Amino acid sequence: MKTNSKLLSLIFTVILFTACSTTTNFYQVYTTKPISDLKITDQNIVFEDENCRIIYDFWGKSGNLSFVFQNKTNELITIKKDQCYYILNGFAFDYYKNRTYSSSTSTQLTTEKSAAILVSVTGLNFEKNIQSNQLGVQNSGAISNSNSKSINTPEELAIKIPAKSAKEISEFSIYDGIYRDCDLLRFPKNKKEYKTLQFTKDDSPIQFSNIIVYTKSNLNSIKIENSFFVSEITNLPESEMSESKIIENCKESSYYPVQLNKRKQSNYFYNIYPYEIVNTNSYTPVWKY
Repeated sequence: MKTNSKLLSLIFTVILFTACSTTTNFYQVYTTKPISDLKITDQNIVFEDENCRIIYDFWGKSGNLSFVFQNKTNELITIKKDQCYYILNGFAFDYYKNRTYSSSTSTQLTTEKSAAILVSVTGLNFEKNIQSNQLGVQNSGAISNSNSKSINTPEELAIKIPAKSAKEISEFSIYDGIYRDCDLLRFPKNKKEYKTLQFTKDDSPIQFSNIIVYTKSNLNSIKIENSFFVSEITNLPESEMSESKIIENCKESSYYPVQLNKRKQSNYFYNIYPYEIVNTNSYTPVWKY
C-alpha cells in the first residue's frame, strides 16, 4: 500500500512539473566583418571585379554561405568547382566532392483481358418439349507490369554561367556551434545582462574564407578569396529577435500583423540553444551541446 502511495505521489509530482514548465530558446548572434574588399548593405554583401559580381546574405541559422555569382561579361564564365574551397579557422572544405546524384523513373502498363465460353445444351423444358440453349461463362482480369529505371549522374567539375546571367551556388553554412566565454552570460534575463564580446581579425574565434576560381574565354584562371571574421558575439532571449508590426496592405484600409526580424542584417547570423523555465521562477539550463 505504501508503495502505491509513493508511486501515485511521484506521478502527481511529474504531472505538476510538466504542466508548469515551458521551454524557450536563446540566440547567439554573430556579427561578421570582411577582411577583403567587400561592400556591406542591410540586404547583401557584395564583391565585384571587372568580370563578375558575388553576392552574399549570411542571415540565417548557422550562417548562410550560399552566394549568387553574376556574370557581367558577354562571354561564358566557368567556375572550376574542384579548385573552390570553404575555409573555417584554417580547415579547408572542398566544394567538389566527386558525388553521384541518382534519380529514378518508373512506368506501369496495365492490360485487361476477357474470355467467354459458350456451350450448347439440349434437353426437355418445363413443358416437356425438346429445347436447345446456349450457356455462357465469362472470365475477365487485368495484368499489370511495372518497370523502374535508375539514372546516375556524376557531379560536374565546372559550373558554367552564360553571358549576362547568374547562378546561385549553395554548399556550406558558416558555423553551427555555440561559443562559450566566462564574460558572456549564457542566459541573460534583461537588457542589463546583455553583453557583447568584441574581437579583431587577429583574436576572433571564427574566421572563414570563400575561395572561388573561374575562367573566361581562353584567359588564365582568376582566383577570388572573400575572407571574413566574427567581430561581435551576443547572447539574447527569443523576445529580442523578432517583433510584431502592423503592415499596411497596398495602401488600402486593411492591415495585418507580421513577425519581423529585429536583428536581420546581411552580415549577421545566429545559432539557437534551448533554455527551460520551471514554474517561471527557477532557471534550469538544458545541456544539449
